[in-house]
Amino acid sequence: MNSKRDYLNVTIIIEGRFEFEVVCSVPLSGQAIVRIFNVLGKEVVRLLDEQMSPGVYRISWDGENQEGRIVPSGIYLARMLLSREAATIKLFVLK
Repeated sequence: MNSKRDYLNVTIIIEGRFEFEVVCSVPLSGQAIVRIFNVLGKEVVRLLDEQMSPGVYRISWDGENQEGRIVPSGIYLARMLLSREAATIKLFVLK
């Protein structure tokens, strides 16, 4: 299997006020889950939970929680799980 670095080429693109885009490269088919957590470890929103084929994907987060409300300023963690591999990146939300 490829190393974490091979598929977790994660780039964050900030588009506008609350738009984060995570770009990730998936080398092998598998279940992919992308979730956003606050610094206390509570899940804020689940962005993706599906079977993925190899390729490059763009996953956007508009800064809203699961209830559709804009999250407060702070540090958030985007966590990607692919099969048994995982990676976490920090996101900073400032209003």
